[in-house]
Amino acid sequence: MKRYSPALLLDACVVSDILNVDVEIISLITQVLGAVYVPSVIVDELRRKFELDEIIKLGFEILEVSDEAQYAATVVKNQKKYRALTQNDCACLIMASQTNCSCVTNDFALQKACKDFNVAVLWELEVVLMLYERDGISYERAERYLDKLKRISFYITPQVSERFTTELNQIKKKKET
Repeated sequence: MKRYSPALLLDACVVSDILNVDVEIISLITQVLGAVYVPSVIVDELRRKFELDEIIKLGFEILEVSDEAQYAATVVKNQKKYRALTQNDCACLIMASQTNCSCVTNDFALQKACKDFNVAVLWELEVVLMLYERDGISYERAERYLDKLKRISFYITPQVSERFTTELNQIKKKKET
């Protein structure tokens, strides 16, 4: 597995996926991997699609995005190289950087920006693999997560799905020996 901080910061697409795929996974992530944070601007964004009590029930900690962090996000957003990012993506990037969290995202542009800013970044499915590797979820539950996620996320391409399945099977083999 690659370098990551035990504190995880989730972007909007990942929180949305969890709400649609497996709402109990946040508590498992917290128990097995560490603290889970979501910037307040992401919670505000998600409120357009989900009820606030649904979001809060997930059990993550909400990080208030300060005016200074919003300004820094705007500075990043205004750079030509990062125009593909939304303002909230930039806020995730800044908050992950300021709090030394790993940014969990499936967004290719945000992943690239995180690497540019030396912020540890993980795919959503990498977190699922880490849970399985540390006995936080079963092999079957990891497979079900992928199956449900493939139906709702355009980020989960056949290549991503195949890579996840290969890595999941490698971990399974390692556990059996």
